[in-house]
Amino acid sequence: MKNLVFTLLFALSTLATYAQSGSLSAQDPTASTHAFFEALLNEDGRALGSLLTPDFGIVSFDGSIIDGGTLAQSVAGGFIVIDSGTLYSLRTRTYGDAAVTNGNWQVRGTFQNRGFDTEVVFTVVSVRQGGSWKVASVQMTPTR
Repeated sequence: MKNLVFTLLFALSTLATYAQSGSLSAQDPTASTHAFFEALLNEDGRALGSLLTPDFGIVSFDGSIIDGGTLAQSVAGGFIVIDSGTLYSLRTRTYGDAAVTNGNWQVRGTFQNRGFDTEVVFTVVSVRQGGSWKVASVQMTPTR
């Protein structure tokens, strides 16, 4: 349990906010990335779950893979609070029904009452399923 909490701390501590209006049905892969972070900002595990593929995984700083259900429960449970964040240097490349989005985040928040302020480089893999784009995988690397 301690390892899971530690892993979630690092996996979730890097998640930035990007407010965007619109539905959770992403019409392009960049929109799916933005919707993913909006759900995190709003601590909306249900919305997050609807944006993820059934086999979603997020790779944390220590190399652990956290599945979508665990991520959605952690977000809905309020284990992490994003106070502010900036998403920048976004670049999306589309390959048919798959896409890769890279970018940077500067994010500040708390995880179980412990503050964090960090910057990471990220990769989001999205796939087109049922007419909308879903997030299949996220990986992050701290830059400082």
